[in-house]
Amino acid sequence: MIKRLRIKNFKSYRDSEFEFGKVNIVVGPNGSGKTNLVDAFSFLKQLITPLSYPPYPFMRWGDYKNIVFMQDENLDISFEMEGKFMGRDYHYELSLNNLQIKKESVDTISFI
Repeated sequence: MIKRLRIKNFKSYRDSEFEFGKVNIVVGPNGSGKTNLVDAFSFLKQLITPLSYPPYPFMRWGDYKNIVFMQDENLDISFEMEGKFMGRDYHYELSLNNLQIKKESVDTISFI
């Protein structure tokens, strides 16, 4: 279960943080970023389990400039998550620019 997600430079999110519970409802006016939150999860899934080889996670959106904030290809997109998996708390970070992953780390915080 994901408890917290921080998104930087992805689509309309310059630097945003979300907290999640067991059940979540996303509401807001048109153009407020609801679909972009879902797209963030879709993008991460495509990075982790690519549908093609070589992996091309931007296939759905065309290319990197269509998912990076303000179409600024010089910006790095980053995700930071905290949650619980199989009884362990974890912290996951990913930073990339275009297809170049600059940083990826997973830390286990504790046993339960």
